[in-house]
Formats: sequence, structure tokens, C-alpha cells
Amino acid sequence: MIKVLLIAAEPQENRPLKLNQEFRRIYNNFPVNNDQFDVEMRLSTTYEDLRKVLLSYKPSIIHFSCHGVGENGLVLVDDNEKKEIINTETLADLLRICQEASGNIACVIFNACYGEFQAKEITQYVKYAIGMSDQIKDDHAISFAQAFYEALFLKQKIETAVDLGCNSIRRLMGNNSLARAEYDPAPDDIVVPNYIPIPDYELPKLIVNNDLEDIYKELIGLPKQDNVLTYKQWNELQTILWTIDFDILKNVCRDTLQKDVQDVESRIVSLENLLDLKKLLLEQYPYHKDNHRITIADFASRLTVRDELSNTQRIKIKDWLEKLSNEKKIDLQILSQESELQVSLVETILNSYLLVSIVENTGLANKFSLEAELIFNYQEGDTDYQSTSITSQVEGINEIVPVEIESYMSELISIATETLPANHNLTVELFVPFSYLGKTFDLCEIPIPSRRIKRKKPLGSQYQFTVRCLDRYEDKQLFSEHIKRWMGIKNFFSQENPLNTLDQKCDYLKSSEKSVNWDSLCTKWQRDNFYAINIIDELPKNKDDEEEYFDVFLLSGVPISLWSRSSGIKSSLEDANSSIQKKFKELLTIGYYNDLSKIFTRIYQLRQDAHNTGDLAKDYLGYHLGFICDRPDPIPSNLKERLKQRGLQGSN
Repeated sequence: MIKVLLIAAEPQENRPLKLNQEFRRIYNNFPVNNDQFDVEMRLSTTYEDLRKVLLSYKPSIIHFSCHGVGENGLVLVDDNEKKEIINTETLADLLRICQEASGNIACVIFNACYGEFQAKEITQYVKYAIGMSDQIKDDHAISFAQAFYEALFLKQKIETAVDLGCNSIRRLMGNNSLARAEYDPAPDDIVVPNYIPIPDYELPKLIVNNDLEDIYKELIGLPKQDNVLTYKQWNELQTILWTIDFDILKNVCRDTLQKDVQDVESRIVSLENLLDLKKLLLEQYPYHKDNHRITIADFASRLTVRDELSNTQRIKIKDWLEKLSNEKKIDLQILSQESELQVSLVETILNSYLLVSIVENTGLANKFSLEAELIFNYQEGDTDYQSTSITSQVEGINEIVPVEIESYMSELISIATETLPANHNLTVELFVPFSYLGKTFDLCEIPIPSRRIKRKKPLGSQYQFTVRCLDRYEDKQLFSEHIKRWMGIKNFFSQENPLNTLDQKCDYLKSSEKSVNWDSLCTKWQRDNFYAINIIDELPKNKDDEEEYFDVFLLSGVPISLWSRSSGIKSSLEDANSSIQKKFKELLTIGYYNDLSKIFTRIYQLRQDAHNTGDLAKDYLGYHLGFICDRPDPIPSNLKERLKQRGLQGSN
């Protein structure tokens, strides 16, 4: 029999939780007249109550509904109904002792804020654990629990129950963000916004220790499956796949399955993330029908011959395949031959970069020249790239005043777009002097290409666009500090931990706070090795403070900054109540960061969404969004040559 133990604790001094609703939803799904499941509930649970019921009831599933305090532990109650924090190590040790005594605990659910800390700790002793990496709303906790136990009581796998619970939360969040009643249809002139994927930190996470026996499947009577990959093998591959554009993965998946699956196109269209890909290749079609070779190995081998991948990505996948072949006895030579013969002929979209530099003319006060280079099909991580100079025939481009920058830059972009083939996306990177870092270049009005009617739209709504600081590449000390920070980023993510997110290495600054001590901030950012600084209210309005911010930003070596030029605005079309900090946090996930083209694309989408609202554009974050992304490559050839002469080689 599978015994489910529901543990609740609601101290008097804490905000009340909706525990009655949560447990009622669970009980409503409880099967009538069954001899396979049993449910026990404990309210106002003390540590002593928990210890006693674990030993006497010997539960298979333990469900905690209470407040969480992150690494510090879970909140239960004492004998006076006051809160008592049970630290994570103590709780894990208690579960270890009880597991050794009964051997019956199959899964522990922490339906509490920051429960991932406890979940990670107890998977030393329990195969399945579920917890949140962030806060969780009461309604989301209730919705997850209802869907999870509904699936569990219908004898589904724990993985399936977790997926359905997360799907239920997505439905709630989707309804709130796209809220429009069924009986209040959108007028013809209103465009309903596209769905934006829910960030991972909003959903409970399932943590599995594949080295432990699956007690649950034995209890439920499910047949044991031959795991195609171990958890560690999939996790290593997943870390690489995160850095690859998902459209490429879908195309390769199509090629891999087209012989085995009749309706392969419908399967590919429904893929939304790596979890979907994993289910398709590891659970639904783990082996090829004709030769019984492992599908995921074929998929990985096909990736190694795709032109869109960087050399670094190909090498990592080949290393993973080599390791897998030794463990699974796979003939890599056969896989490689088939991949080269059957590589997809579908035309792919390539990324090209236009690097424009605003260079101050020596000896000419307030005069500038614009220099531009085009890099065809640049792949993030490549250092051996070639550029082509873009030259304008317009007179005076070498002696322009600030107000003329916009029109001359427009001319260079026009030349670049005419040069590129149709299957190239263009990213514009503008290298500017220090004093121009806060300028609104993304709002520069430039002509819309290929339009017969002459119209203009902001640069940031037509192209992926970022600002970069010339001073950082021309000053030896600034560049050295920048390279040190960038290597730190690479080391941080090379740990191949899927829980690494750039948000752990970000600082959120409220520039509107009075008397900001810029020297202290600089010391803090240098000492704590931050990788991104995000201003969550607005860029300082005082010119002196704005320059202080950018000066400290450069001195500390931090490569990325996001900011808003206005406060009190909507962060997106989908969720007017979402905080700017939350939106920045979503932008800077590991997946985006390992492939910078993705963060460029997402910022471009935010800007495009805002400008597409016409007169309402200023209400949205995309209109006011500032973005700096300084990295060692790509940079203009003249900067690259100067750095080389000084022995300061860029490194991606």
C-alpha cells in the first residue's frame, strides 16, 4: 500500500496559508473503495509530531505544506503554536534515519517557498524530491497539489504527476497574463499577445537520484524501464543543448525521427522546450525501429555536422558521444557516416553582426567619424572571424556632429542589409565613447527596408541591438579587468550545473535611492564578482550620477547592464503587473547567457512589442529598455589589432 502523509504547519505569527483548500483538493481526488492508497494528515505539526508519525505510519509519500526559509529550513510549530524553524540538515537526517528504519519513503514534496534547498539535501536518501527554487503563491501550490495527486491516484509515474502539476500552474499564469473572458472576445483591431514561456524558477522542480532504487514503481506495480541514459548522462548533454538555438534542435530531431514516426511534423511542432525533446527521444522513441540503435545518440551525432553550431559546441557534443560510446558500447563510426549522409537540407537562418564605432576626431572639438564592419555568420564563442568594411558614399561621414549620428548610422545599416543574403539575421552593435553610454540610440528613427512607402521606425524595433563601450577596449586596465570577469563567467558555467543561473551573479540597484555611495558600490561589485548590474527603477536622471554609474560599471569589469529609462511602467504586453526585476531575472537565465544571441532576440522582442502598440509604446519596458553587453569578441578589426599589439587577446 502507498501511504501518503500530509504535513501542515501554520504558526500564529506567520501569514496564513490556504491549507484547507489544498488538502480538500487532494482528498477530492482520493479514489473510493481502493486498497492501494491511504492518506493521513497532521495539522499544526511540531517536530516531535513529525518524528512520531514517520516512525509509526511509515509513509511512502511525504507532503509538506508550510512556510519555507530557504537554506535555513522549514517552518513547523512549537507547543505554543509559535514558529519553529527546523534546519535543513536536521530534517534530512531525520528522514535518513526513518528511511533506514523502514525503507519505504519513495518521494518527498516540499510545497513551500524555496523548498528546492531541502529537496536537494534529502535526495541523498530518497529517490524523488520536489521543491521550489523561488517563492510560490498559495493558488499555485494548491493547483500543483491537485494535479499531482490526481495523476498519482490514477497510478501515473511521479515524473508525469510533476509535469501535470507544472502544467496546471502554467495554465493559471497564462490565464492571468492573457486575461480576457470567454464572453468578452477581443475586438478585431486588438492583437492578442503571443504566449511567453513561464520561467523555470516559477515552477516546482523534480530532483531525482537515479542511483537509488525506485520504491514507488515497485509499490504501484509499474514495470521497470530500461533507462536509455542515466540522469548524469542526460544532464551533461542537456547542459550543451541549452547553448544551441531550439529551432536547430527541432530540425535535427525531425531528421532523426522521420523514418520511425509517420506524423513526425506534428510531433516537432508541439516541441516547446528541452523537457519535450527529452520525452520524445528518451521515452516515446528511445530506439530506432529498424536497427535498434539509441535515438538520442543518433540525434547528437547529427548535431555535430550542423553548420550553425560553433566549433566549441561540436567538440563538446563529440566528447559527450565518445564518453557515451564507452559506457553503452555504441559504434560511433556508423552514426557519423549516417549523419553526414542524411544531414537536413533545410535552409537555416544565420546571424551576422554589424559593428559600428563612433570615434572622436582628435583635434576637432565635438566632431566624430563613423566606422563600420560586417561579420557574416558569426557564432558565439568563435574568435577566428573575418569582417568586411562597410563604406558610405555620403560626404562628411568622417566629420559629423552628434545630431548627425542618427542619419549616418541609418545609411550604414541600409548598406549592410543590402549586402546580406535573405537568410541572415542582422544584429547591430554600437561602440560608443563613455559620454554616450546612456544615449537612446535604440530609439533612433531609421527607414524601414523594402518598403515602397517611405516610413521610419526605431532602430531597436527593427534590429537586434546593443551598445558597447569603446573605452573598455582602448584602456589597458579596463580591458584587463573585463577579461578577468569574463573568464570568471566561463568558469562559473563550465561547472555544468543546470541550477547555475546568471541571476546568482547579478546585483539589482535602485538608483533612485538618495546618496548612493559610488565608491562603495565599485568595491562591492569588484569584491563579489558580479557579472551583470541591473537598475530596476530607472537610470539616474542627474547627469553626474549617470556618469558615476557608468564609470563604476566600467571600473568593476562587469560586462552586462540592463536598465529602464523610466519607472512605473508595464514590463510587457502580457503581464502589466510583473516587476522589472522579475523580467530582468527571466532574461538572464543560463540558457540565454550561454548563447548571447538569445538574450539579444528576447530584448528585441520586448522592444518590438512596445513599439507595435503605437502611441502606447511609452507605457512598456521595451520602449525604455537600455542594454550594454561588452564581451571580448566580436570587436572591430582596428581594436582587435591594437589589443593584439599590447598582448591583450580577447577570449570568448
